Amino acid sequence: MNRLLRAPDVRVVALAVVAALLLVLLRGVSVAAPVRFLCAVALFMAPGVMVSRWFLREWSAGAAVVPVAFAVSAGMFGILGVPMLMLNTSLDLYLILCAVIVGAFLVAAIARAFSGASSDVEKSDAQADDSAGPLWVPFALLAAALTFVSWTKIPNVYDDMWVYLSYVRTFLGDEPLARYEPYFGELTGLARLKINGWMLEQAALARVSGLDPVVMVIKYLNPALVIVALLAFYSLARTLFKNNTAAVLASCLYALYFLVQLSESVLPAGSEFAVRLAEDKYAARFLFLPVALAAAVLFLRSHRLRYLVAFGFLCWSVVTVHPVGIAVVGVAMAGFGIVYLAVNRRERGAWARIVALGAAGASVGLLPLLLVPATGVPLADLLRASDISSGDPKVLANMVFVKPWREKILEFDDGSYIMHPALLLDPTVLVALTLGLGFLLWRLRRSVTAQFLLGTLVFVAVVVYVPQIATFVGDHFILPWQIHRLAWALSLAAMLTVCWMVWELVRYAQSRMDGSGSTRRVGRLLPVLLIVALMVAATPASLAGARDLALGNRVQPSSVGLGFDPIFPWMRDNIVEPSVVLAPDGENTLIPAWSNQVNVVSLRGGLLFPVLDKLKARTDGAVEAPQGSIDVRTFYTTPEVEPKLEILRRYEVDYVMVFDGSPLEEQIQGVPGIEPVPDAPEERYSLYRVDSEELDG
Repeated sequence: MNRLLRAPDVRVVALAVVAALLLVLLRGVSVAAPVRFLCAVALFMAPGVMVSRWFLREWSAGAAVVPVAFAVSAGMFGILGVPMLMLNTSLDLYLILCAVIVGAFLVAAIARAFSGASSDVEKSDAQADDSAGPLWVPFALLAAALTFVSWTKIPNVYDDMWVYLSYVRTFLGDEPLARYEPYFGELTGLARLKINGWMLEQAALARVSGLDPVVMVIKYLNPALVIVALLAFYSLARTLFKNNTAAVLASCLYALYFLVQLSESVLPAGSEFAVRLAEDKYAARFLFLPVALAAAVLFLRSHRLRYLVAFGFLCWSVVTVHPVGIAVVGVAMAGFGIVYLAVNRRERGAWARIVALGAAGASVGLLPLLLVPATGVPLADLLRASDISSGDPKVLANMVFVKPWREKILEFDDGSYIMHPALLLDPTVLVALTLGLGFLLWRLRRSVTAQFLLGTLVFVAVVVYVPQIATFVGDHFILPWQIHRLAWALSLAAMLTVCWMVWELVRYAQSRMDGSGSTRRVGRLLPVLLIVALMVAATPASLAGARDLALGNRVQPSSVGLGFDPIFPWMRDNIVEPSVVLAPDGENTLIPAWSNQVNVVSLRGGLLFPVLDKLKARTDGAVEAPQGSIDVRTFYTTPEVEPKLEILRRYEVDYVMVFDGSPLEEQIQGVPGIEPVPDAPEERYSLYRVDSEELDG
């Protein structure tokens, strides 16, 4: 019995049962919100933990179990969500099926424990590499710093996070899943929303935990994902370097890299990592990409079928998060495969292994092959609809060319384009492409890690920086604005290359200090001393960037984050029937994220108008501003009253939001049919109810 109670499978089952009981007992207890979230996450992670322990235990020993288990569970529930979204079922049915999956794994775990099959897992856990020692302390401090930054930052009004949260809110409503979009209440048709299991998983977590989705994602899920993402990099680094100390050292350097780049720069890697991990494209980049690449490397090293299956499963999983994820995985694997075959061309089985990996990744192409005949929608149209936060596809396809300040793409006079060279000035990329190439070439023949890093660095650089290739890929395989996303694989490989170089320098220094007494002790602590010194040096830049992020999008004098202004929770709790709110353009992005009963008149017109003339010139006048965006701008800028009233009639507006104490508020006060809502909070806005009949009279 004691052996049974000590079995890891039994401990996982016990944790899941306790989490389920706490969710029931603490339902509605506001002060227990963090506990309820952790309980929901424990149930979410349970299947992934069991799969990783049963089939992938060599890979997921120690802290690496967290990202591997997360990716497996997220993939499992994400793939399950696709038919739910395609068939417009309900969140309740999805939750029932998720509960069946969790229950089945718990029963299987109990059966394995009674049969004694978990003893091998227990032995493997006991032998997990713990050699990193004191390095985990600075790693924990760096992870805590990034988590705190994530917790304090409120997304800006035009950030994609609010659009995603609007869909999550819609999934929590009474309507069938993915039938209507949240801003205007229109039918969604066939769009990427139908295969986005990532947002459905967030809605399920919100329902199970009993938390508001905005609060849950921004205040709890996003900070938690920071830790998972750091451990995902650790898992890949440990797979590549085959040394636990090297992996933790690399993870500390990885965290420091993001901390010194927290400011809103043209290449805002730090803010993307710390603030936007819950968004689907960044989840694909920072959470799934490292885990999928680690599975591929493990397959080529061990030749074990389980890692090939894991790689194929993760490829399918990343598609349910964001389709760009499979493109980034594919471009990295293409470079790796070319170099691997060049080095091992005479090895029996090398071609078969690369073909097997390619087939596993390419299997995700079965989904569009099934969708296109079934729907009659061309594949190109499906790709153009790949961004759920966009409107007119022509705007999305050309916006990247008319906003050069983002430095994501550089266009030439002949119409060709490349990824903007600003990435090459990033310190890690610059070092990797100058010093790192020679470092990797020296180890190429005997090291799969060198083959992976060199292939990814060179191949991705060629794809995104050779104009003919970049243009061909952007025009025929992805879309132009996604070219810069392919470079995510280049940034990851560059960081790993620099970390490997640092580790080799540390090892060399330790070998020179391998004497006796104090010299040897200092040598053993050299990785920790290096990280501590870098942390001290990075503190000023990190604090400045964190302060800038925390103060952004906050409203004085109360300094409340604009997205959390009291007017938005009031709408959630008090507008209980389908209504239309006329609000400023930026606020329109926020409102449906808080209330699934409210539609708005415009979406992101403020981003379109400054570049509208350039877009018209690029498309021969094919791009026009949406009428709703024009009307919102007219309502809040024109001095005449009658055009405002006509706009209210045209959209059958139920509520009007104006800035408290503004001239517009004085203008509409006293107009028949427009009355202030007496109990609405007025910290920044005033809300007015519109009586259509009285307004018409």
